[in-house]
Amino acid sequence: MYGIVNKAIEDLLLTQYGEEKWEIIKEKCNLEIDFFLLNEIYDDKITFTLIQSASEVTGKPSCELLKELGIWWIVKLSQERYGSLMSTGGQNFREFLTNLPDFHTRVMMIYPKIQAPEFSITSIAKTNIQIHYKSRRAGLVDFVHGILDGLAQLFKSKVFIKVTPDPFYPERSALFDIVWA
Repeated sequence: MYGIVNKAIEDLLLTQYGEEKWEIIKEKCNLEIDFFLLNEIYDDKITFTLIQSASEVTGKPSCELLKELGIWWIVKLSQERYGSLMSTGGQNFREFLTNLPDFHTRVMMIYPKIQAPEFSITSIAKTNIQIHYKSRRAGLVDFVHGILDGLAQLFKSKVFIKVTPDPFYPERSALFDIVWA
């Protein structure tokens, strides 16, 4: 994964749990990297080891940390670093979700080696949408759930999200049924 992901994990953990816990997390996962280069590609193992170590140190399940990271990604990181890119996604929650299948096409201009997930809309109505998520990477469904929660916060929408893992590839694919008022 690109270093921006690992840097986001670091920033989230520093903000939520402080420098002392971050140092313990780094030590626990034998992280010998002093700082992450945002446009550098790192082994996915580093990302997942950071999350697992953070889970062990904080006592918070990895799935919750990934969800928090997804919210952080949208509410904090995307606004600070990619405001103009985010504004191309849509003017409201529904519009942004409708455009989500094409969003990573624009992201690829910034990160050309990204292994982007695929999103497809399976159903859409006035106050709900079903989005199918599929990735080559296992273990990021909760992160995507957090991203969707973060988008709802960004657009000040109250939502209910039901996640149905793909029965054949539950770690790589899921259906997100999103309802909002």
